[in-house]
Amino acid sequence: MQRNIARNEAVFRDVRTPNPACQYNGGVKKKPPLRAGLYAVWLLAALLAAASPCAAAKAAPGEQISKFTADLTVHNDASIEVREEFLIHSEETYFSWGLVRYLPIGPDARKAQHNARNDGGDSGVRVKILEITEDDEPISYTQGTGWAYAQLRIGPIKVPLARGDRRIVIRYNVEGAIAFLADQDELYWNVIGYNWVLPAEEVAVRVRFPDGVPIQAARPQAFVLWGGIRDQRDPAPPPAREDLPDTIVYRATHLAPAQSLSLTVAFPKGIVTPPRLGVFSRHQWLLAGPILICLFYLIVWLRMGPEAPLGSVPVRYEPPEGLSPAAVRYVRTTGCDGRTLAAVLAQLAVRECLTIELEDGAYKLTKAKPEPGGKNSLAPEESRVLGLLFEDRPTTIIRPGNASNLNVYLLGVSGQLQTHLSGKYVTSHLGIVALGLLASWVFAMGMALAANGRDTSGVVFLTCWFFFCGSGIGMLMIMSLLPAGS
Repeated sequence: MQRNIARNEAVFRDVRTPNPACQYNGGVKKKPPLRAGLYAVWLLAALLAAASPCAAAKAAPGEQISKFTADLTVHNDASIEVREEFLIHSEETYFSWGLVRYLPIGPDARKAQHNARNDGGDSGVRVKILEITEDDEPISYTQGTGWAYAQLRIGPIKVPLARGDRRIVIRYNVEGAIAFLADQDELYWNVIGYNWVLPAEEVAVRVRFPDGVPIQAARPQAFVLWGGIRDQRDPAPPPAREDLPDTIVYRATHLAPAQSLSLTVAFPKGIVTPPRLGVFSRHQWLLAGPILICLFYLIVWLRMGPEAPLGSVPVRYEPPEGLSPAAVRYVRTTGCDGRTLAAVLAQLAVRECLTIELEDGAYKLTKAKPEPGGKNSLAPEESRVLGLLFEDRPTTIIRPGNASNLNVYLLGVSGQLQTHLSGKYVTSHLGIVALGLLASWVFAMGMALAANGRDTSGVVFLTCWFFFCGSGIGMLMIMSLLPAGS
């Protein structure tokens, strides 16, 4: 017990002070000094500070948290059900933009925990709001996203909280708040947080464990902290513990603005079960996406069967009956490239439909006069290329490095070969490929949109970017690079 107390005392001493942009003195923000050479930088910092979760305004006399009680029920699956009940007295000054409650799940509220992240990043804690009521009546609310994930706007927005007492009850489930250490498990909870710069007359926290777990097995410690550290300027009375048979209870009174009651409960391992799938335990259904896609492709592969073994390959110096040299390459590579076009031009030259001359590093093609044999003896792709070459002139210059020039002829060859060979020698299964891409896209977007707790716009953008880039690169390799290397 003494070892745990000493460790936590050292942790609380070493925790960094809050962001200066969010420090207060009697409810008024301290403005950092401006330097002449850094005016623009400080201006940007001021704008960011204004958007940060600081309190709205200076509290009027009498505005306070009259009573705040947090009931925490620990479940066997390591989740926690939290019930917050607080009574706020408003003078329509502090909550001039409406009632905003920042749940104590962010890195600022949890930085006093010895294994919490102090870099301002994601604390990893997730919540699910169950109920919010005001004076026992349901009330509307909105929950923030991104960096404002912990923000709850309760009731009308941008409308001052009406004068008088308001009793609010918030119920929500929490995941990721329990730390699983090497020799023990630990629950840390900051009851109020540090976003409300209001005095609190009474703050209490109650912790219950699953049924059958003896409360004597837990080792609780409670502290009154200011911004995550001990407040040496205006120390509060130490929290008082109440002895109950099945509940850990601490109570603190007369807390100054920006002070909060924090509780650490260490307990033996085995009381709660850590999530087996880690972060995926929150959205186990997401794992169904990759599994279903792999199952889809496995069924398709089994139905179509593997490729037949190649066996012995006899040498043939002429294409099979009914296939031109270009058609043979298309059947072998399922695509068209420069070699396919070269085979077409060579076949036209052999049939004396044109002549080929080398001129200044380029190839000069001249149409033969008259055209011997007629077009009926040519393959469809050969007739198409012959028409494109001499559509409006008797000669054509082909430069090997001019891709735009060659693509016109390659498209003509590819179109004719696909028309006459697809479904007979080559089956592309475009419907199956399209269905697989669509399913992959749906599941990828579903996983991106399920990234709760942070702003999903960046995840969605990266998902779209990588998906389309990956699909484009894959199609390029299948249609161009693989045939070129065959």
